[in-house]
Amino acid sequence: MSITVAQAASWGGIALGADDAISAVDIANQAGSHLVNSHEWRWMQMRSARVTPRLSFTVDVGTDGTNGTYVTFNPGVGNPDPEYTWVVGDKLLLNDGGSSGTVEPFLGEHKIVAKINSSSFVTETPLCDLTGGADRLSDGSATFTLDSMGLPADFRSLVSIAAGAGTNRVKLVSIDRLNELRSDTTTSTSVFFVAVNYASHGKTKYKTAGVPTSYIAAQPPTPILEFWPTGGTDLLTIFYRAGWTRLTNDNDTILIPEWLEACYIQLFQHFAQGHLEKDEMPMAARVREWENDPITVKARLRDGTIQRHIGVLRNGAAERGGYGHHPMDRDSFSVTF
Repeated sequence: MSITVAQAASWGGIALGADDAISAVDIANQAGSHLVNSHEWRWMQMRSARVTPRLSFTVDVGTDGTNGTYVTFNPGVGNPDPEYTWVVGDKLLLNDGGSSGTVEPFLGEHKIVAKINSSSFVTETPLCDLTGGADRLSDGSATFTLDSMGLPADFRSLVSIAAGAGTNRVKLVSIDRLNELRSDTTTSTSVFFVAVNYASHGKTKYKTAGVPTSYIAAQPPTPILEFWPTGGTDLLTIFYRAGWTRLTNDNDTILIPEWLEACYIQLFQHFAQGHLEKDEMPMAARVREWENDPITVKARLRDGTIQRHIGVLRNGAAERGGYGHHPMDRDSFSVTF
């Protein structure tokens, strides 16, 4: 059976009035986020997904005369990619300002915060100084360094990754190691190196001629998959553990297994009481009670029985630890039976 936010509140004995500072939906999301982060649940392990490396390219760019962050491709100049798909954290490197008259170009890296259409996008910082009037950047050369890939919207942690047929193998490394590899041109490119990282950007203002000032909303830290070497186009297949799916109203269905409903309702109740009766017992103490409750313990055991056997041990401690448990490269182990 499926339960809704309203049912969870009712079964938990929580009656929230219109004057309460927090709603049942808020509590449901807080409890759900804690639930999925409290344990490496097998039921949150999603199906496989495919992610694709993107090709970097160099192209002439220009800016609107009213705002240096509204950037456009110059059609037919350089090598623009009409299929360019924006990923949070993307950057462009402004190499030169072209023949832009008196406008001063701001050379160097600029973070791309949004793609408006197939030929226009917005950067977090202006590409040129507009204090001189209507002058603008007209044919500056910019390199789009696309060395990361977007991950599924509900991604929480990586479980497994494998390369496509055109790549010898894929190897997970730390972000420090990836940075080293990117600066070492002598390293063999027969291995595709990847690392999960986070990217974000702040709220950004932009304007185009004849259009009111607009804003790109801030982007909270979002997981991305950084890679090296660049230039590959083979699909990578991943298995991943999903995060909590946010709820928006009282009639939304809480997407959890039936055998976990009692456990969730208890947690919902603890969070609600932690907000409404915080003087009686702090939230942390209530959640600690839930962590050690027999219902919670049994739910974790039930989740672990979905597959009792994982085959012959192949990579020693690396196989046992799995992804995300140790801050080390899994491939640094070579124990094989």
